[in-house]
Amino acid sequence: MVVYYNTDVFEANGWEKPETLDELIAVCSDAQAKGLIPFSFGNSDYQGAVDWLYSTFLSCYAGPDAMKEALEGKRSWTDPEVRGGIDEMVDWWQKGYIGDKKSQALTGDDMVSLFASGKAAMMIDGTWASNSLITTYPDCNWDVEVMPEIHDGTGRILPLATGGCFAINKSCKDPEKNIFCCHQPLTVGNHLTENNQNIITEKQHPTHTGRLKKKHNFSVHIRTHVY
Repeated sequence: MVVYYNTDVFEANGWEKPETLDELIAVCSDAQAKGLIPFSFGNSDYQGAVDWLYSTFLSCYAGPDAMKEALEGKRSWTDPEVRGGIDEMVDWWQKGYIGDKKSQALTGDDMVSLFASGKAAMMIDGTWASNSLITTYPDCNWDVEVMPEIHDGTGRILPLATGGCFAINKSCKDPEKNIFCCHQPLTVGNHLTENNQNIITEKQHPTHTGRLKKKHNFSVHIRTHVY
């Protein structure tokens, strides 16, 4: 997950690409004062897109060590070092920095369009968004960088958008059965589709790998932990 900067917008307003949190907040405030959306964002067509924001703010605030401990169940998600990332995201949202508080009314395509048209100065998105910008908006001039340090001591972090996972509550009475149920959609034929067309056709229990056929040819791996 990275931050995209519309360089035409930045040049027109005399902004430099921010290197610190204070510089980034200053750009956001000035953008709003000039009628611009600081960060374009939209997820009305895919609710899971908000996970990209969670990943960005949690990882960049907590840092890799604290996030690893949280994911392994060794650190509470209410720990200030972890929760602080969500608090920061909520603060940005309440101030209108993210999508002008209208992301639920905007699609992913709208998000890219607002950024490319210069109505938004920046955009938090995955590296995959570069393809849309290059092919659909070839006249858009942009730059990309990892998020500035948003919490003292964590440094600048490049969060990885690695899909998802299953988690089982530690108080579950029969975790082994739940692990088995979590594995089934990815290991048994005719349970998982891609765009309702690609169906898992192979069952490979040793690595719990399903191989999707037709349009794409890739493997899905699942690792389940009990927290």
